[in-house]
Amino acid sequence: VLFGKATSNTSPNIEFGERMGSKCKEVGEECMKVLSDCRVDSSVNITSMKKSIADLVSMIASLQSSLQASSVSVGDLVESELAAMDKAIEEAAKKIEEMLTQSRQADSGIKLEVSEKILDSCTGLMQAIKILIQKSRILQAEIVAHGKGTASVKEFYARNHQWTEG
Repeated sequence: VLFGKATSNTSPNIEFGERMGSKCKEVGEECMKVLSDCRVDSSVNITSMKKSIADLVSMIASLQSSLQASSVSVGDLVESELAAMDKAIEEAAKKIEEMLTQSRQADSGIKLEVSEKILDSCTGLMQAIKILIQKSRILQAEIVAHGKGTASVKEFYARNHQWTEG
């Protein structure tokens, strides 16, 4: 019952998860009733308990299929987000270079020096972000290669979607 309640918390649909948690509680109560009836009477009716368990099994199957469907989409979503992020970083780096070139042509003296320092800092930040992304992808590939992950990058992110948060 406890594991069932914990599993219900994995549902992306909050109402479904709450219904599943309630059903787990109901199954637990039905089991306790059957056990207490066994102490008192030798002829115990387990029909209600069996129905509650069947309903819970049906809900678990439904949750499992919805999680598998959403896992695939999470993997695809992460891949497209990473590709978009790479593109955005490249575009930002190009824009910074353009701004630096324009600043060198239009500005002079202290204004040029300040602009160059700001844009150099931005360029350094973009390079650091790019390196961070490359290193994280290398690490993820190592995890997959050493058998601690899944067979593909998409499956890795689908099963370890907490890496996508933040």
